[in-house]
Amino acid sequence: MLEDNIGLAVFGGTSRIVVQTTSDYDLVLEEIGKLKPEGEAPLVGGLLLGLAGALGGGTSEILGNEVPGYMVLFTDGFSANTKPELDQDIDPSYLTGDFFKMLAAEVASDLRKTNSNPTAAEVREKIVQQTSRPDDAHDDCIDLVLEFVKPRIKERKKGLYSELVCRTLLLGDRVRRGPDWMFDEQDSGLAGTVVGQDLDSEAVWVEWDNGHLNMYIYDERLDIYSIKKVQEPRVLVDELVAVGCKVTRGKDWTYADADGGPGSVGTVLCVNQDESVLVRWDSRSTGEYKMGMNGLFEIQIWQV
Repeated sequence: MLEDNIGLAVFGGTSRIVVQTTSDYDLVLEEIGKLKPEGEAPLVGGLLLGLAGALGGGTSEILGNEVPGYMVLFTDGFSANTKPELDQDIDPSYLTGDFFKMLAAEVASDLRKTNSNPTAAEVREKIVQQTSRPDDAHDDCIDLVLEFVKPRIKERKKGLYSELVCRTLLLGDRVRRGPDWMFDEQDSGLAGTVVGQDLDSEAVWVEWDNGHLNMYIYDERLDIYSIKKVQEPRVLVDELVAVGCKVTRGKDWTYADADGGPGSVGTVLCVNQDESVLVRWDSRSTGEYKMGMNGLFEIQIWQV
């Protein structure tokens, strides 16, 4: 029996993705039951949000044929810029006609090109080019679309999950307090994992094994070290996986040599609530993989 993965997004009031693509239909129905009207809806933004969700969920294959994602839209046909003097402020052909086809084609093209990284301004420009109502292109929906084009774009703007410019410390390294430590018990006396570097300073992002995340000075030029590198593996207690764990390909791996090739090892930089994880491979590539999500194990704990 073939099952469709279904996601749920809303674009009334606060635009957001409620449920990522899943085959747990009971969960989707439960979340639908919780929905309530929340006010004005940015219709074009809603179309983009649904498009991002459909394409972000990938494709399926049936009898050797690739089946792309699709979108089901429920709306009263009115957009956020409703004017009292008009019966409706949007041409219904937006939903089925050339407008949406062109808009979807433009955005889908960017989302599917792995070597294309459009900015929010560029995405917004494409929307403006295709619609006479650019004020309907709300920023929150633009940001959500960009999350599919540039995963974790907001965190990366802070330097999180980005490679370091240090000579003696790498993204994913394990650390402890250094000789210039002056941050009391932020680390709870535990080790931590380097998860990025501030883009405007010599500070390094560290997530301690207690879950605390903060920046610490690691200045090779001035010889100031709040942290120091250690060879200390992450010890799991009740977790399936945690930041700092070493991982390798799992039984459900389907990403060719995106990890650098068979036998490659990576370090977990972030564990998401949906049981997917962000991994930085020793080849310096990064990616998000399922580890228990929907019953799939694309990665597994590395056994030395």
